[in-house]
Amino acid sequence: MVGAHVAYGDVVQLAPGIVVLFDPDAVHRVLTETNVNYVVDSGRLAGARSRRERLSRLDTWKLVRRDLWHGFDTDLVDAHIRRYREWMGSELVDRDAGLVDVCRDLCGRGIVDFYLGGDSGTAALVTEIRAAADQLFARSLESLDRAEARVPWWPRPRAARAGSADQRLVELLGEAIRRRAAARRSARPRDGLDVLLAGCGGAADDRLLATLRMALFASHGVPGVALSWLLLRLADDAGLRTRVLGELGDHPTVTGWVATDFPYTMAVIRETLRLCPPQWILSRTAVRDTEIGGYRVKAGWEVVMCPYLLHRDPGAWAEPERFDPGRWSDTIPHPRHSYLPFGSGTRICPGSQLGVLEMVLAVQQLFTRYELSLPEFDTVTPAFTTLLQPANVTPAWRRRRG
Repeated sequence: MVGAHVAYGDVVQLAPGIVVLFDPDAVHRVLTETNVNYVVDSGRLAGARSRRERLSRLDTWKLVRRDLWHGFDTDLVDAHIRRYREWMGSELVDRDAGLVDVCRDLCGRGIVDFYLGGDSGTAALVTEIRAAADQLFARSLESLDRAEARVPWWPRPRAARAGSADQRLVELLGEAIRRRAAARRSARPRDGLDVLLAGCGGAADDRLLATLRMALFASHGVPGVALSWLLLRLADDAGLRTRVLGELGDHPTVTGWVATDFPYTMAVIRETLRLCPPQWILSRTAVRDTEIGGYRVKAGWEVVMCPYLLHRDPGAWAEPERFDPGRWSDTIPHPRHSYLPFGSGTRICPGSQLGVLEMVLAVQQLFTRYELSLPEFDTVTPAFTTLLQPANVTPAWRRRRG
C-alpha cells in the first residue's frame, strides 16, 4: 500500500472496484459523506439491498447516536469509579488469558457497569449482558476477519452466528430496560440507563434499546485493544509509567478530567493511538456514482482508508515513527484530518469519551494493585487483522502486597 502511494499518488485504484485514499482531506470527505454517498459494509450486512435498508433507517440511527453522546453524563462518573474499584479489588477473571482478552474484559465490564451497574438487584442479568456483548463482538470480528461481506450471495455461517448473538443481546437488554422502567425511579440517576430512561419519560422504547445496544456492541473491542497497546507502552518505560501514575494519583476526579486534570496521561494515550490505532484500516462502499480527488467512483465500489499510514505520514508529522507524548503538549501537532483514531464525520465513535475513561481507570487500578510483567514493546508483533492488536502476548500478574 505504501508503494502504491509513492508510485501513483493520493488516490489509487488498487484493484477493480477498490480505490485507496492517502490524502487526509479526501479521507475526511468520505467519512463525512458516510450514509449519504457511502455506507459501511459489515460481515452481517452486505449488498445493495442491505445498504438501501440501512439508509432508510438513517434518521433513527442519527437519533440513537445522539442519545449515546448524551448518555455519557459526568454526574455518573463518580458512582461508576466507586463501583469500578470494588470489583477491581477481586482477582482478575482469568490470570492465564492473553493481554487483549484481559483488556477486552476490563473495558467491557467497565462500560457495561457505566450503563447498567447502578441497580445491584439486577447484577446477575448484567453479568449475562456483559457475556452476550462480548460474544457478539467476537462473532462479528470473526465474520469480518474472514471477509464474508465480500461475497454477499454466498452462505455466511459466521455472519449468521453474529446475528444470533445480536438477537440474544437485544433480548437481555430488553429485559433490563423493562425491569428498570417498572421499578421505582431513583431520586438521582445511578447509571446510564437511568439517564436514558429519564430522557424518554421513563418509558421503554425501541430507540432506547438501540442506544444501549450500540453502546455495548463495541464496548469490548476497540477500547480493549487500545488499552493493550497502552499497557505495553507503560510496562516498557518506567519513567513514562511513573509520570502517568503520579499524575493520576490515587483518586481520579471528574470535573475536567480529560482536558485539564490529566494532560500528560492524555498525551500518552493520544500518542499510543497515533502509532497503534486499533481501527488501522477503514472502508466504505459507494451507494451511488460519485467522485473523490478528481477520480470517478462508481456505485458498489469500495473506498479504503488507512489511519495507520495517515498517522505516520512524514508530510504531516515530525519524526512520525518516534513515540513522543511531548508533541501534544502545546499545540495540535498535525494538519487537519491527519489524526482519526476514533473515525470522523457521522461515523465518529460516540463512545470515545467513555472508552478513554475506561483506559484511564484501568491503568490507574492495574498498576496500583498489580505488578505487571510484559515483553518489551519493540519485540511485540502487531497483528494487522480487522483490528490492529498485539499478537500472542500473555501478561504475568502479581498482586502487590499491602
